[in-house]
Amino acid sequence: MRGKTGRPATRRNIKALVLRLARENPQWGYRRIYGELAGLGVNVAAAAWEILKKVGIDPAPRRTRPAWSQFLRSQAAANRHTWSSS
Repeated sequence: MRGKTGRPATRRNIKALVLRLARENPQWGYRRIYGELAGLGVNVAAAAWEILKKVGIDPAPRRTRPAWSQFLRSQAAANRHTWSSS
């Protein structure tokens, strides 16, 4: 039997809401999900990360676009090509 110390368990409907937000918005990380829920008055704190981790959803999904450094390198390469061909 579980004792009454520590943080209370997250209700099922909150878990379902966290998972729904994560699945419907794959670019959102747990911080964004937490922020959206906080805006609705739902306090989940670190539980959002734990819920996503337990189900196997990355809490901070990798972005599909290139990293800033990759973007800058590709722009520099394109500029070098433009200048050398004129």
